[in-house]
Amino acid sequence: MVFVPHPIQDRTDEELRKLADEAFEQIVKSLTS
Repeated sequence: MVFVPHPIQDRTDEELRKLADEAFEQIVKSLTS
């Protein structure tokens, strides 16, 4: 399970991209471990 910090709606595009990049890394790690 992957959690991202909230609130999401108050984030800039750049902040959302960073959160998505971090979540993607966690997802890949969980799929490959």
